[in-house]
Amino acid sequence: MSEPQHTAAGLPHCTRWYDDPLGPPGSQTMASDNLAAEILHSGARGFADLAAERMLTRAGGLAPDLGPDARRLWCENLRGRVTDLARAVAAGRPEDFVDHVGWSKVAFVTRELPVGSLAESLACLRTVLAEELPLQARDDALSVLDAAIGAFTNLGGDAPSALQVRTPHGRLTASYIVALLEGDRSRASDLLLRAVRAGELSVREALLDVCAPAERELGRMWHVNESTVAEEHFVSATTVRLISQLVTLAAPAPPSGHSVLVACGPLDDHDIGARIVSELLELEGWRVVFLGARLPAGELAWAAGAFAVDLVVLSAAMDEHRDGVAQAIATLRACGDQRAALPVLVGGTAFEGPDELWRDVGATARARSASDALTLARQLVGR
Repeated sequence: MSEPQHTAAGLPHCTRWYDDPLGPPGSQTMASDNLAAEILHSGARGFADLAAERMLTRAGGLAPDLGPDARRLWCENLRGRVTDLARAVAAGRPEDFVDHVGWSKVAFVTRELPVGSLAESLACLRTVLAEELPLQARDDALSVLDAAIGAFTNLGGDAPSALQVRTPHGRLTASYIVALLEGDRSRASDLLLRAVRAGELSVREALLDVCAPAERELGRMWHVNESTVAEEHFVSATTVRLISQLVTLAAPAPPSGHSVLVACGPLDDHDIGARIVSELLELEGWRVVFLGARLPAGELAWAAGAFAVDLVVLSAAMDEHRDGVAQAIATLRACGDQRAALPVLVGGTAFEGPDELWRDVGATARARSASDALTLARQLVGR
């Protein structure tokens, strides 16, 4: 689930727009020996400032309707673009950057912001990188950027809902979302609690087929300007409360004798998916150590030993969170004891895509869904 933000002047930050997600330049090292990626990563702020300044000198480039804060907003936005570009270059996947730009274009269109300004920002960024990057790094970076610029006209389009409203679970999810958007938390919760108590819905189904899809749908709705940040936060807070209520209605299995640590990476605030997985594992008899969002890499390694777990499950919601997961796994693997050999299962939208996304962070396996995570967890500990 994303945590998008509206800026003061209305330029959206979405799942692929973020403010310096890796901290100050040089605060973390990308898992890549690619020179272009390293330079882009470490110089993201400077490249972004130069590109925003170039936009400022071009007529209409900064979209006057954004107000006096436009330069700062574009600096932030372009810093995200450069970091996206660095990751795509490091992975050798130009299509990732093209996808990021297309996702941003959707946000511009639905908010009636000038799409031409987004295209202009890419052109200004290209000029800056062509002037500033050393020759041995220039071609790698510009080839990826040019792929997005060349595809820009055809990017974007719709971001359709994934809800299957013709199915009973889909209709229930839609009703749950409507109740929440109307600000009625009690009615929303009662929809699920009554269905579970009546035997129409299992606790597992409520978590997997209603709560999780509702969170994803609200993220999509924010991105296409159909809901606000406040509404999304309200849904998330209600879902966390409802999860606690739902699990009390299920009879847990006998203890399995296995334990698992579940957490999100160091920079990831989005823990509802991990929370759902942890509750379902506990219902299956696991001893669960749920550590939630923003767990520092060193604390993960310490907790894995202190709680003597058999398995580590890490979630990452956005592409920029994969670096934190990689750092956490590397720290775990560097331990000079049994923790170094612990299986690590990763999941979340940051790992949707090719296998190299999860293999590159050093994970043992990747779960494609919460239910898949349960199956893989059992397999990884030999159950």
